[in-house]
Amino acid sequence: MATTPEGKIKRRLDKMLNAEGVWFYSPQAGPFGVAGIPDRVCIVEGQFVGVEAKADKTKKPTALQMKCMRDIEQAGGKCFVVYDDDTITQVRDYILEKCSAGNTQGKSPSTKGQEPRKGEGNDPVCQDAIFPWD
Repeated sequence: MATTPEGKIKRRLDKMLNAEGVWFYSPQAGPFGVAGIPDRVCIVEGQFVGVEAKADKTKKPTALQMKCMRDIEQAGGKCFVVYDDDTITQVRDYILEKCSAGNTQGKSPSTKGQEPRKGEGNDPVCQDAIFPWD
């Protein structure tokens, strides 16, 4: 199946996010979605991160996308626009920086496939009150 140029960027971004153990979501597009929301919604060390993918550097976010990204950043989140390997690397560097800043016990920043530990360092403390992990 043929993939669009933007689809190829999204696939490379998803691969990087998975490799770094980042939780992310691809919001619904089209008539049932909310216009302007970034292509990927992520959580990095408790911070909302939005990533808008474009086919190349000549493609710019729409005015509605720019407004949404400004609103996210004004609310304390972080947003990126990616269109090649270099811009995806900038997102990865941000993830690694956030994880190392919040990682005071020398643990790997990636926790993919692991359940939250109870009360250790920066790990969730009250998750077990909602979901019994044991």
